[in-house]
Amino acid sequence: MNKVKNIWIEKFLDELKFQHKSKNTINTYRKNLYYLLNFLQTDNILNVTKQQIKSYLATCEADNTFNQRLTSYNVFFNWLCDEEKQISDNPARTIKHVRVRTKDPKYLKKNEIDTFVESIDGKYTTRDIAMARVMLNGLRRTEVQNANIKDIEEVNGNYILVVPMGKGEKPRRVVLYPETFEAIQNYLKEDYRQYSKNEALFITQDGERLSGNAIYKQTKKYLSKFGKEDLSPHKLRHTFATELYNRTGDIRVTQEQLGHISANTTMIYTHFDDESRIDKVLKNK
Repeated sequence: MNKVKNIWIEKFLDELKFQHKSKNTINTYRKNLYYLLNFLQTDNILNVTKQQIKSYLATCEADNTFNQRLTSYNVFFNWLCDEEKQISDNPARTIKHVRVRTKDPKYLKKNEIDTFVESIDGKYTTRDIAMARVMLNGLRRTEVQNANIKDIEEVNGNYILVVPMGKGEKPRRVVLYPETFEAIQNYLKEDYRQYSKNEALFITQDGERLSGNAIYKQTKKYLSKFGKEDLSPHKLRHTFATELYNRTGDIRVTQEQLGHISANTTMIYTHFDDESRIDKVLKNK
């Protein structure tokens, strides 16, 4: 990879950090953008053309790789065009993604959600139950890590968790399920949480903000103990998305709760399990 840093790529990556994007997401953008420059053997990202991008994408062996890199280029060049006014148009805008047959995402079934939460038992049971409930309310691991107590707001007797987005974007307002808020309340009564001055929602017994790695390990441990070794903690977010869409049939609400920029990303969750399919087909018949 090119060792010489490009000023516009680095400025874009800084913007992603400001938007609280995960390290993995930022690294993906970094690799994809520098791969393109290396292929074109240029340092001038502002003069890249549609044909040059297509020539590079033609070297991708897998359809998923093609689509991931094209998405990276669209986001980057849209930013250069709309936010920085450095180019007049996005050269990747009219390049079409490759159609890929996708598998339904793995997730906890509706009747497994409460059973899984009830199975959580350890040194920090109330904290970890609250953490699982928040993830089952659609939050990403980094969003759980960065959540603060002050981010919870009451609205007409219900509760919302405000999730910061990027510069110039409105924060995402995630409606908390009653069981999620109840779990958070139970956790906040713990002595080590009550006496801590740390604003973080989830902390260690020493009062430090819980790291993303710790959140992953704890949640993965409980999923494995529950017999779901094949599920990652991120699948709790998938569980939320699938259950919400199955219950409401509203793609826009599901998209907003997940914080997806495009409804196309949310469409992967628009499959129904057999129970939901039967209910919808036979309802009011």
